[in-house]
Amino acid sequence: MLGLSSINNVVDVTNYVLHETGNPLHAFDVSKIKGNKIIVKNLEKDTKFITLDEQERKLHPDDLMICNVDEPMCIAGVFGGLDSGVTEQTDSVFLEAAFLIRFQ
Repeated sequence: MLGLSSINNVVDVTNYVLHETGNPLHAFDVSKIKGNKIIVKNLEKDTKFITLDEQERKLHPDDLMICNVDEPMCIAGVFGGLDSGVTEQTDSVFLEAAFLIRFQ
C-alpha cells in the first residue's frame, strides 16, 4: 500500500503512521532496553552507531539519541538501531513518537 516491504506487523504500523501523519514512530523491544530505562541525550561527535540497515554512522553532536542505561538505541525520529528493534520473538513493545516543534 505504501510502496514499502512488509517487515512485521508492529514495524508496518509505525511506517503507516509516519506516512499518514508525517510523525515518525519507532518500536523498541522492551526486553532490549537495558536497565529498563529510556534516556534522551546527545552523544559526543563521531560516536559510532549502527543503524537498522547495518550501516555504521558517526554521530553529530546535535543528533538527539534515545538510549538505555548503557548504550544508544535510536537516532530520535530518524533511524533505529540494529540491536533494539522488534523481532518475531518480541512480546512487549515500547513506542517512541517524534514530534517536531518549530519556534519562531
